[in-house]
Amino acid sequence: TGISVPDYGGFIDIIRRDYIVIDGVLDNGIKIQDSGMNGIRIYDSGINGSELRNLEIYNSQRANVKVASAEKYIPVYIGNVIIYNVEAHKTNSGYDTSSNITVRFAENILIENCTVYDAPEHADGINIGSSNNSWVENCTAYSNGEQGIDVGIDGDFRTRDDAYNNT
Repeated sequence: TGISVPDYGGFIDIIRRDYIVIDGVLDNGIKIQDSGMNGIRIYDSGINGSELRNLEIYNSQRANVKVASAEKYIPVYIGNVIIYNVEAHKTNSGYDTSSNITVRFAENILIENCTVYDAPEHADGINIGSSNNSWVENCTAYSNGEQGIDVGIDGDFRTRDDAYNNT
């Protein structure tokens, strides 16, 4: 009736593996809930090519979806990741890095047809930090602690005049 997961990088943790596709289109979808850290983490550098499709991810301690470069101090960006039709809601830590969908040191990322909501105070619906050529298309963000969609530099804790609860 459930799986208890310790504080690893993610309930599903894809580390230095390329072209992994997780697609919940069949069998009533895939739901990932109550992760002790991130729901799904893709941690790599260079061209990755992984895809997350048709998923519901919620109530993670940190980010529900996290895509981050393993080499962020060089930096060698992680690239070519698609996040499509993912519903991500309710995280439990109030930081940019604990937003519903968090992308760090990435390039050529597509986030499309996603719905993000109920991030706590100081967390965003979608947070893209220190990334190049990344796209958010046809997404809905509402009732998040900070911005619905926040695009900035890593460690961006400044107060800005951004819109909240975007659709």
